[in-house]
Amino acid sequence: DNYNNGLNTLVVGDNSFVVRATGNPQGGGGVTFYSSGDKQHGVRLRPGSDCWEPIDQNANCGGGTGNFWSLNGNSIAQGDVLGTTNPEDLVLVVNGSQAILIDIDQNHPGGKPNIIAGGPTNSVTGSSFGSNIGGGRDNEIIDGDNATIPGGKDNTAQGDCSFAAGHDASASKGSFVWSCYNGGAGSFSDGGTTDRFVVNANRHFFFTHTSTLPPDLGLINTSAGCPSGTYAYLSLSGVWTDCSSREMKEGFTPVDEHKILQKVANLPITSWHYTTGNTTAEHIGPVAEDFYAAFGVGESDRHLASIDVNGVALASIQALYQQNQEKDAQIAELEEQVDDQQAQLEYQQKTLNELQARLSALEESK
Repeated sequence: DNYNNGLNTLVVGDNSFVVRATGNPQGGGGVTFYSSGDKQHGVRLRPGSDCWEPIDQNANCGGGTGNFWSLNGNSIAQGDVLGTTNPEDLVLVVNGSQAILIDIDQNHPGGKPNIIAGGPTNSVTGSSFGSNIGGGRDNEIIDGDNATIPGGKDNTAQGDCSFAAGHDASASKGSFVWSCYNGGAGSFSDGGTTDRFVVNANRHFFFTHTSTLPPDLGLINTSAGCPSGTYAYLSLSGVWTDCSSREMKEGFTPVDEHKILQKVANLPITSWHYTTGNTTAEHIGPVAEDFYAAFGVGESDRHLASIDVNGVALASIQALYQQNQEKDAQIAELEEQVDDQQAQLEYQQKTLNELQARLSALEESK
């Protein structure tokens, strides 16, 4: 105990070693441990404080400045860092357990570290750098540079730039795979094929451009459509259904079905195949440029909307129906004329037969 200026006597229990030093450490007081003979290196405990600090003329433990990190926070300058300077892993422990591991791939000690959060059940294995696991449990990145698992459980991202999330998803190089919690139904993957976007959702898919979730009408549900809730959707049986309610339309104008039919008759219809994708699959139909030139509908001359094609087809069917009705009426009129003429012929033939009989009777009576 130092000269304590009237402080109470320091009393301690058995088997203790206690030091009390109340002076100013910069003036030589306080508790100080030196690691060099020049007294320039070491640590000291400031009086009235629980903070150990390095020996530094600018150190100020209470103010949170100096070449150390204080539990009370620090005021830092540009270029200050918290971390390591050697290629070894850094572990952040919470409540005695690993919370975040900043992992250095020893095969790429100069590369970006892997950041693994969520605890020790998550891991990055093989040759990987710059990859991240954001949380969850039992997730693994295998041989994947810049791969990501944001969370979830039992997910695997294998290969560079792979992304797996949700539950039991497995992604290959360059693929994005998200799987819903499917009640232990097994792993869901991209089939081992790279560069795929694969999503599994047992309760269907929803796409919206508003703050309101569209109704669950099928496999893919959208907010594109009518405000009454009759939105466009893809049914579970694979049928795409458009919204076509009157309340979503205006500017109704009658069309000349016969002119449309004539344009359809002059519209080039050919067989062709696409230049990308399955180039061997043959298709039949017009091209968008010809369709737009003939009918002037749609948003551009490079696309065909099924609703416009269907509308042209229905108008043409109506024109054909009207033509058939007119022809049926003409045929019925002609048939009636034929029936009248046939009746007249039959009457004339009957009259001729009667005259022939009378003539024969006169000749016999002579």
